[in-house]
Amino acid sequence: EMVYIPEGSFFVGDADTAAVRNASFYRSDANGRPAGTLRITGEGPIDIGPREGALFYQSANSYQGDRLGPLPAAFPKGTRAFYVMKYELSQGQYAAYLSTLNSPSSGFRANNAAVSYGDNRGTIHVVNHAYVADKPDRPANYLSWDDGLAFADWAALRPMTELEFTKAARGPGEPVGPNDYPWGTTSKTKLLRRVGAEGDLANTGPASESALSDDTKELLGASYWWVMDL
Repeated sequence: EMVYIPEGSFFVGDADTAAVRNASFYRSDANGRPAGTLRITGEGPIDIGPREGALFYQSANSYQGDRLGPLPAAFPKGTRAFYVMKYELSQGQYAAYLSTLNSPSSGFRANNAAVSYGDNRGTIHVVNHAYVADKPDRPANYLSWDDGLAFADWAALRPMTELEFTKAARGPGEPVGPNDYPWGTTSKTKLLRRVGAEGDLANTGPASESALSDDTKELLGASYWWVMDL
């Protein structure tokens, strides 16, 4: 199930100092310090660096980025309309993918070999030469970056960019404040859709997706566009 994110501009940036320390994007001042949010208005190149009005971010290591640019025009910025999965990848979906691979390939992509897999919500196993998930709707875990890329390629998808993630979560508006959650508040105290004691996503109170609206999305953790699990 997919959610349509319409064309339009949006803002990146975060007022939370902890987020900035952990490579959150922001609009730079002339010295590379955070100067508020940056509005992304088109798919053209984006300047990156410690310059007034450029996109910039802090980075403790190469994994978080080299802080060089520009971001080229071909890189998806999120201003064009796009689709995104409504829910995070499930164990049933990943098991279905594994079962289409030949034996050597499935051995590379299988995520159930870790000793602790079964103790940490994992239910994928092999029955009659096919992968099955005892809890097919449970979120998939123990997936590497390469596993996610391979599944996306198999499903005719691609990973979303961080810019697209921000738009899918926040919509066209500015962040509501420090510690800005995808459902549009700075608190998770009202969130009722959580991972339960058995490892499954469950509503822990009177919250139903059938009644999802802009007024109830905070209860279910739905984004501005009603995308779940961001």
